[in-house]
Amino acid sequence: MKNFRKALNTQDFVITSEIFLRPETDSNSIKMQADILRDYVDAILITDNQSGRIH
Repeated sequence: MKNFRKALNTQDFVITSEIFLRPETDSNSIKMQADILRDYVDAILITDNQSGRIH
């Protein structure tokens, strides 16, 4: 959260990314995806129901 807040205050553009969760997604998969994105974005959103449909 510190990096996102700092980016909002100091950068012209803030880049975010979203990790889509499926019912079978586990914590290791989330961590792996976040680690890949970490150096390229200011914030990562993790949503559990991005399409608004019940799983």
